[in-house]
Amino acid sequence: MKWVLVPFVGILSFVFVGSVIVGPITADFTNWLNRNGYQEYNFARKDFGTAGSYGGRLSKTQQVNKIPIVMIHGNSDGGLTLPGNYSTGFTSTISYFQSKGYTSAELYVTTWGDRNSSMIPTRTHSCQYVTFVRQFMEAVIKYTGKQKINVISHSMGVTLARKAIAGTMEMDHDNYSAEASKGCMVGKKFNEHVNVFIGAGGANYGICFCTGDKARLQPTCNQLNGFFPGDKCQSVLYSHTIHNEADLCYLDRSKLICLEEPKYSTMLSQLNNNHEKPGRFVYSFWTPVDEVLGNGNMVYGRITSHIPNSDGIRIFNEMQHEDLKDKTIYEQYAIMSNHEDAGNESPHQNPPSPTKKSNHDSDSDENSEQSHGHGHGHLDPQTTSAE
Repeated sequence: MKWVLVPFVGILSFVFVGSVIVGPITADFTNWLNRNGYQEYNFARKDFGTAGSYGGRLSKTQQVNKIPIVMIHGNSDGGLTLPGNYSTGFTSTISYFQSKGYTSAELYVTTWGDRNSSMIPTRTHSCQYVTFVRQFMEAVIKYTGKQKINVISHSMGVTLARKAIAGTMEMDHDNYSAEASKGCMVGKKFNEHVNVFIGAGGANYGICFCTGDKARLQPTCNQLNGFFPGDKCQSVLYSHTIHNEADLCYLDRSKLICLEEPKYSTMLSQLNNNHEKPGRFVYSFWTPVDEVLGNGNMVYGRITSHIPNSDGIRIFNEMQHEDLKDKTIYEQYAIMSNHEDAGNESPHQNPPSPTKKSNHDSDSDENSEQSHGHGHGHLDPQTTSAE
């Protein structure tokens, strides 16, 4: 595994003059979903108008030539751009990828939440959200007829997507009923169907903000399927001037070494200790100045945005949390392009069977750099001219 420090100078913009990306998903995809028992999930998300979803063929005969990309957003974000903080969606991503030859039949996104930023503290990796994400991934595989997808995930979407790919989870924090305690049947592991997995700005080891009382008072910080980072190291080496308390969470490796890791979120711990990767090629993106994840991206001496067993690392020193999604698109595209042929190799398995009732160490991107150009993209049929 090679770590790549990507220079960031100025601000990248992937806004294409004369065009605007609009959703929702196409009529062809919608009709297919309805015929195949997916109505209950409401993947179109028309409650957000044209910004709730995107993707699908414009006609039944449209070809899917590239590995489809499924995009999973973070807490309070959504499919496409809406006004507000942390609500840019994947509009810029879709614009750039279409300029490189992708079509709406190869780019997919939906909205898994309500896009209400005041509800951020209440959201967990619930059975509802994890199942929604998993079903969307499976639907794209079956609809396109491809054996694999690529995944671009951001923020809470990183850990949601990882769990959706890992499969069946423990009891749901949002429902303590006897039925929920039996577990949430997400499905079997799905990683064989994921070629590239990019996780940008994820909290894979939790968030230091969630220590202490917040773990009890805010659902998103809960110890079962939230972002609880643990209250202390179980066994630790540290400077004699530092006490073993919750504020140690923010210290880096030069001041703190946990000999035995903290007892953190059950779900996150299970994901991180599972030797199965969420895709064939896994990449972690982060910034040390992430204003959402906090001090240096550190959680008890570990980079919380680092997905264990990543094949590649991208560090963007001057970017903020949302920038990791919207201003690293050139890098995302370079990674996808490098692994496109691998994803199209002859498969040894069939597409995933329905899970619901229905009618390590290599990196070929060592020298990649950030691009700062502007340009006009090819108009996809789901791209309309701006007036």
